[in-house]
Amino acid sequence: LHLAVEDRVVYPAFASSGRPELAAMGRFYQEEMGDLSRKYTEFATRWNLANRVANNPAGFRDEANAIFKALFLRTKREESELYPAYARL
Repeated sequence: LHLAVEDRVVYPAFASSGRPELAAMGRFYQEEMGDLSRKYTEFATRWNLANRVANNPAGFRDEANAIFKALFLRTKREESELYPAYARL
């Protein structure tokens, strides 16, 4: 739902803002989220069975830490940069 709202409302608002810097910001965030979404889906698919985690707990932990850190940092940037810019539109 979150990604759908961004794709259908937030990014188009940036694109149609008439301000090149905001349009560029929207494109950057949209492309980045597409990459993060793909990586998360790959992670979830790779580790969707308990025996996969049990057979490689360190690998699961390392990948989980990496993807969740990337999502956490993205969320922090959204809150400090993207959504304040959207509110000003």
